[in-house]
Amino acid sequence: MSAFGVAQLLMGYLDIYPMPLALTTVYLWSAFATLDGVLHPAVPLAVAAIGPFWYIGLAQLVPSTLVIVAVELRRTDGVMRLAVSAAAAVILAGLATVPWFGHPFAWGAFLVRAKAISKYELGLDPASSLLPLDYMRSATHLREVVHTLLLVDGVGWLLLTICGASLCYSVVPSQRRSFSPPVVLVNLAYLVTFDALFGAYADWDLYSYGAAASALLGGWSLVTWGRRCPRATGALVGLALAAAGVHLLARLNALDIDKTRHLAESPYHIATE
Repeated sequence: MSAFGVAQLLMGYLDIYPMPLALTTVYLWSAFATLDGVLHPAVPLAVAAIGPFWYIGLAQLVPSTLVIVAVELRRTDGVMRLAVSAAAAVILAGLATVPWFGHPFAWGAFLVRAKAISKYELGLDPASSLLPLDYMRSATHLREVVHTLLLVDGVGWLLLTICGASLCYSVVPSQRRSFSPPVVLVNLAYLVTFDALFGAYADWDLYSYGAAASALLGGWSLVTWGRRCPRATGALVGLALAAAGVHLLARLNALDIDKTRHLAESPYHIATE
């Protein structure tokens, strides 16, 4: 709750992004419950299937479903559970096009419509919604990526980088540990490659809902890693919450202050007339 990308969207934010945040949170909760064996895999697979029809950026959730599939295949009746889940996901994804087009399974028309309204032709590459490779490798873009990560959830990403990396080398098996990298790395890849027309920092909310994953998994990494030295864990958790809280209070509903300098740090990508 102390991550800026979460809290800012909950303060009456009038845009589409609170919906991706809500769906991402539901997906993470249901995925963890499925990995723990207390929920049918149909729930997270259904959320991942219908998510892109609410907001196309939620296609980022799909790669992490492969971890759920792999875990289910090792369980008794896992194949049957996956078959039911896949059927339910396909049906729901088909029905999701009805509000837009009046009939189910209009996936081709949906993609055409999504491309038409994406305004990709205004970006740095008029033929793609992705940034040119040269720009992705530039110092300017690296600065934009770092600024956006720090703004949306600096503490969560710091915990993922330090504690999460340590857990990757842990000998203790964990299904949650195997689920974490696809969720956060796909979100990071989206931030690095996608052309936010108004610049990554000016268009920060395009990446805001990724804080649901980085904050949750970063906090989980800290607690899991901290069990090795429980005397220090409480202090580290308190420090993390305090840092996130100070950052949140400094930024909450205050992004318009000194906006000219903010935009200078993240140049507009949109073509000028």
